[in-house]
Amino acid sequence: MHRFPTERARLQVRNPAGDVRVETAEKAETTVELVPLNESEATRQAIANARVEARGDEVSVLLEGRGWSISIGDWALGRNARVSVRIVCPHGSELDCETASADVEAAGRLATARTRTASGDVSFEHVEGELYAKTASGDLRVDRVGGRAELHTVSGDVEVRAALGGLAANTVSGDLELGEITGDLTVTSVSGDQRIRAAGPGTIALKAVSGDVDVSLRPGLRVRLDVNSVSGTINSDLAVGDAPVPGDAPEADLRARTVSGDVRIGRAQPSSESASARIALA
Repeated sequence: MHRFPTERARLQVRNPAGDVRVETAEKAETTVELVPLNESEATRQAIANARVEARGDEVSVLLEGRGWSISIGDWALGRNARVSVRIVCPHGSELDCETASADVEAAGRLATARTRTASGDVSFEHVEGELYAKTASGDLRVDRVGGRAELHTVSGDVEVRAALGGLAANTVSGDLELGEITGDLTVTSVSGDQRIRAAGPGTIALKAVSGDVDVSLRPGLRVRLDVNSVSGTINSDLAVGDAPVPGDAPEADLRARTVSGDVRIGRAQPSSESASARIALA
């Protein structure tokens, strides 16, 4: 176990295979533990050669990228290195993490986060500021992000419960399930479906090829629609003059494009999260 006195840690983590687990707490130190996930010699060497060090609030956890295993389901090819990096740090810390096949999971409250992985899944509980996450085949899950979020995956699914500073997300074959989104929203997919529970105000740009688009707009918005589908159907629950609003009401500019996917537009149901988003805009 490594212990470093820190206020708000700035974490740099590199772990090719295994997992990375970060937890924030009400404390003034950062602890780092490297846990072997198999009994191979490669894992023991990876832990022995790992660089775990701190310079003030900057904490680095760097594991070498040679001799690592590739996992398929519950099986690993060979007896190569697989390490779990477990970090407990103060609330409001920053994370910069890079992996190959390792999953990344962060519980608690981070200030900002940036993570890149090839096949690992990524999960964040709460990021107060900006969030950037990219994976090839892994899933992306975010409970709440306060700043601008940018999420990229190829075959993984994307799930976001609340994004209050705008969101850009894209996937090729994965589905996107988005909850409360405030600010500009850009979503691009090929064969995956898009479902947005509550969007606006802001510019909402949705593009899909063969996937369906289902978007609900918050009540009380002045809405402009520009929607087109080549062979899919378009349905809207918004009637002309629906829920009249004053001229200075916030606006939503919805642009939706599909090739063969269907488009449905509806009104979001009021919720406590929607109220929180409106307060944040004030």
